[in-house]
Amino acid sequence: MDKPLLDSKYVTWALPQGSLAENLFYKTLGTIVRTFEDPTGTARPLWRDYSRWQWPDLNLAVAIANGVLGAFHRAGISWGYIDPWANAFLAQAAGYGSLYQTTYHVLYADQPVLRQADEVWYRIQPEPFNFPKMIDLEVDRGIANERYADATWQMSELVLSRDGTRPIIYSRKGLIDKWLSPFWTAAMLNDHFYCLAQYLWDRTREHAGPPALPNGVLRERVILHQTADKKPAFPNESGGTSYADYDRWEIGNESEMHRWIAEQFGGQVPEPEPEPPPIPDDLPERVVALESQMADVRSAIALLSDRVLALEEREAQNDQPPEPPSQYLDFRVTADKANARFVSGLNNAGRPIMQIYPSDSAPVSERVQYVKNTLVPVYPESVLADGGGVFYKIVHVPDGKPELYLRAIDGSVS
Repeated sequence: MDKPLLDSKYVTWALPQGSLAENLFYKTLGTIVRTFEDPTGTARPLWRDYSRWQWPDLNLAVAIANGVLGAFHRAGISWGYIDPWANAFLAQAAGYGSLYQTTYHVLYADQPVLRQADEVWYRIQPEPFNFPKMIDLEVDRGIANERYADATWQMSELVLSRDGTRPIIYSRKGLIDKWLSPFWTAAMLNDHFYCLAQYLWDRTREHAGPPALPNGVLRERVILHQTADKKPAFPNESGGTSYADYDRWEIGNESEMHRWIAEQFGGQVPEPEPEPPPIPDDLPERVVALESQMADVRSAIALLSDRVLALEEREAQNDQPPEPPSQYLDFRVTADKANARFVSGLNNAGRPIMQIYPSDSAPVSERVQYVKNTLVPVYPESVLADGGGVFYKIVHVPDGKPELYLRAIDGSVS
């Protein structure tokens, strides 16, 4: 998920996240070491967590075909940043009813919890889906340890009051031991379920598990283990980075997982495959039984053919982000010239810092500029940035450019 920039637990490489150099490095490393992967860990049911790094061409059909059973997508960070692809994920995931799906939110413990919920998390996911929301607790804000415990408990109580279920907590042993265990009672700790990150040194092979337990947390409360975050994604699964986060279910095999989730959070348990009938001893009876089984096989083939065609049609529709153009707004430039901007970072309040693309000192020929009266399609939700400025995200940006924004004061929307 969202790792701190500096963290002694992991090897920190001087490669920009999502860059071609980083993708090539981890792809090469993964090819070299994958033969040494422990199959004990990879036999567990597979889940995913996604964010903007896997877009613009995230393909859930590929993930599901390769055994992914559940997925979390980042809703946003603090109260000033909404993941630009969260809605696209939810629209795509809605077509796969068998996929466990929900969102996670990166909690800033020094920022107002209610504001983070109302302006980001519940704007993206106002209603619960078929799996609880997840708090991402891993960003060190340089504040007193007890403030992380207080903010996490406040967010947990808020989600419980609105969704009827406490959120899952994603973190790792070292952070929970520092931020939660000294301040929460055992009952508070074990009223939550956890997804714990613990990797091998190279991060391209999966840790065989189980993850180390935080102080005071019972083993049965750990339901997911994030085993690697730089292991190659499946071919054509992701249009962004070539690697993916691998999350493994900790409580039983796939059928046991379905039953456990149904008992804990509701839902229907998939029916087990029926046992094949015994083979008759009499030859004529064998022929009749074989003909009956072949009829079932032909019926199953026809059903699977229909499903493949439906998946192909859905995949073709998902070649572009699934938000319909009717949801866009027209931004009419009223300034003589409007320079597009990009997010260069976040301030201490979690708001994006906007900078002219590619830099304030770049020549005009390198900028993305719009002249007066140009109509630019933008997303309807405005973004409050550092310094109080309001921006709209541009829908269609030139190839090779990052996500770009226009200042609200440079035009009007309709």
